[in-house]
Amino acid sequence: MTLRLLLLLCTLLVVSGSVESNPGPITGPCTRQQKLSQADTGQMEINKSSNCTNEDIMKTILSMQTQLQSQISSMNDNFKRIDDKVTNMATGVTRDLSLLRKENTSLRKQVNSLEEQLDDVQSRSRRNNLLFHGLEGERGETWDESENKIRTFMKDRLGLTNADSMLITRAHRLAPHKKQSPIIANFVITKDRNDVLRKAKDTFHRQTDQQRVSEDLTRQVRDDRRALSATFKKAQDAGENPKMRHNKLIVGHKVYQRDRVNNTVVCVSDRTPQTVTPDADQQADLEGGGATGDTRDPVFLFTSGSDGRLGRESTLFPQSAPTSSKSD
Repeated sequence: MTLRLLLLLCTLLVVSGSVESNPGPITGPCTRQQKLSQADTGQMEINKSSNCTNEDIMKTILSMQTQLQSQISSMNDNFKRIDDKVTNMATGVTRDLSLLRKENTSLRKQVNSLEEQLDDVQSRSRRNNLLFHGLEGERGETWDESENKIRTFMKDRLGLTNADSMLITRAHRLAPHKKQSPIIANFVITKDRNDVLRKAKDTFHRQTDQQRVSEDLTRQVRDDRRALSATFKKAQDAGENPKMRHNKLIVGHKVYQRDRVNNTVVCVSDRTPQTVTPDADQQADLEGGGATGDTRDPVFLFTSGSDGRLGRESTLFPQSAPTSSKSD
């Protein structure tokens, strides 16, 4: 029995081989040599199972490269179509935007023209109105009481002896619930209104006076005057005599007005005299006209301003016209 067991063990040892080539299952941590041995063994098994050659690998790589190139070409075509669509859309948007801008400019001009016409109508309806500031009042003041107060003001403060005889259509507070609200009065006769305004300007020289008289201007005209105030002050500081006429500023020979579209002050008329230099023949006529007893009518040179008005600049004698003598 013992002999049989020994023979069986020897047979198992011979079949299993050496311990180094077949160490058996790994139960503990692997050493570096064991890992390398396992990696080489796995690679050999893969090579044996795949049986791939370098030629097969190159064919696979070339096939993949062809597919990638086809996909890239397809993507480039898609990008080009998208870029063309975006370019066409941008061109259309630019064209539409240009048309909208032109239309907006045209509409703005039309709106500005309508506003000017409306402002002109409102200004004409307010032509005979005056505003009286700084007159004490009471809540619930009647129109008759307001009219009596402005008549007393015109007599006592402005010295107008005909104040009682002036015809006033109506007079009332702009804000009846406020005691210091200005009184607006509508005069029947424009001359009476102008006399009151002229006398008030001579009496009250400052716009900051508590009691004063002003015109009933529209909002647009008030904005125009506010924009022209800087030019008015500059002309005053320069020693000139600027005058405000409705929504225009007159400084010397120039007329300024606010451009309501761009909100800027522009010179709409310049009637400044210009120096005219006559030519040689005209100079000879000017110098010799009096000495030779020239009885020809003088010629006046005119220049036209942007407002269409003419201004005389200088006087010249006309060129001598050829005379024809008849033989007796």
